[in-house]
Amino acid sequence: MLTLLFATGLVAAVLSLGIPFSLDARTQDDAGAVPKAGSIETVEAPEESHLTNVHRIGDDLYSGSGPHDDQAFAWLASLGVRTIVSVDGTAPDVDAARRHGIRYVHLPIGYDQVDPRTILALARVAREIRGPIYFHCHHGKHRGPAAAAAYCRLSGRLDVAGASELMRVAGTDPKYRGLWESVERLESPAPGTELPELVETSEVEPVAAAMSRLDDSFGRLQRELAIPAADDQAIERRTAIALLVVEGLVESQRTLADDAPASLRQAFDPAIAEARGLLQALDGADATRPLGPEERWRRLERQCADCHATHRG
Repeated sequence: MLTLLFATGLVAAVLSLGIPFSLDARTQDDAGAVPKAGSIETVEAPEESHLTNVHRIGDDLYSGSGPHDDQAFAWLASLGVRTIVSVDGTAPDVDAARRHGIRYVHLPIGYDQVDPRTILALARVAREIRGPIYFHCHHGKHRGPAAAAAYCRLSGRLDVAGASELMRVAGTDPKYRGLWESVERLESPAPGTELPELVETSEVEPVAAAMSRLDDSFGRLQRELAIPAADDQAIERRTAIALLVVEGLVESQRTLADDAPASLRQAFDPAIAEARGLLQALDGADATRPLGPEERWRRLERQCADCHATHRG
């Protein structure tokens, strides 16, 4: 069954000139430009493609999970896709994509935000690359739809409400507050802004980037837990950061090099379990369990300290 949304978007006149946009994206929505109809549809990918959470936005933009074999790339090629934008942390299969006439653009992001540099890169995608384009992260529910929504705002396809609806339809968790806020508060680059080169594979070591984001989320959660939660907003903030810690651990494990020691890969498992337990405790989902947030946090800290002592030398 198709889930269909009709939304509006605005196209700035400067698009026809091939230069960066001159208006704040939020201002464009109210600047009197002629609205442009668009649609968001849920698409059932063939089972053999192993692609999930696929959505079509208009006629030439798609968002979904990451392609991992020739069947997936072949199906995307059959849709007319000639460019794939990956915001996943792992390196894309550039060779497989090329075999099917598809170009990759790699813009890895975390679960905390669509960072400013990626916004600039998406502006370049909007300026230089014609569709059909396929956006993906890992599962196609959170980071990929957020990047696609940001691209839609930058290209004038969707306004704030439409971009938010795209994320809602895709299943983006509201707890990833940074992703939602990045799209809602997005500002288009000013004229003359230097836009980054678009590369097939990011030069940043995926596991290093993932661990850096994890370290930041871990520190933020540590500071939050050091003081009592004063209100529901504080509880929601803690839960949102705890979710980033869980995803940071999962992403760090997933982006380990193929030749990483098995002991390092396995060391993430208990830490992920403790982080998920902490998230459930903060979210009130494990009221029947004996361990509260404080003990869960202490156990997670010990897991991380033990792993660092063993594998960081």
